Amino acid sequence: MTIDDLKNMRRQKLRVEALQERIEHLRSRAEYTQRQLGECGRSDPTRDRLAEYVAELDGLERVLTGEMISLEKQLVAVDAALAKLSESQEKVLRLRYVEGAKWKNIAKNLNYSEKHVFYLVKTIKELTI
Repeated sequence: MTIDDLKNMRRQKLRVEALQERIEHLRSRAEYTQRQLGECGRSDPTRDRLAEYVAELDGLERVLTGEMISLEKQLVAVDAALAKLSESQEKVLRLRYVEGAKWKNIAKNLNYSEKHVFYLVKTIKELTI
């Protein structure tokens, strides 16, 4: 596993989070439309909107399921690779690439200087995890 693999895993995690947000927003719109539907007649275009929302929700949930399965597989591989590193290296990589923390915050969180954090990352980059 390489640093690029960790970056790809982080991007995958962000895609999952974005999909979850889209699904939640769409559910909210569908619920609102459904409440409106109770107030409308049978031939109202609200029914068509609701059907569109439900179809879109179904598609997004299918995509989300696939993305989450892929992410879980990547996380298992990442956990195994990070376990091979020293504790400090593992913490730095986990905070940066799994949690998405900024370098400055990583240094502050671990009570390291930024220079030391970069040194740890440099030593890791020379290795293939």
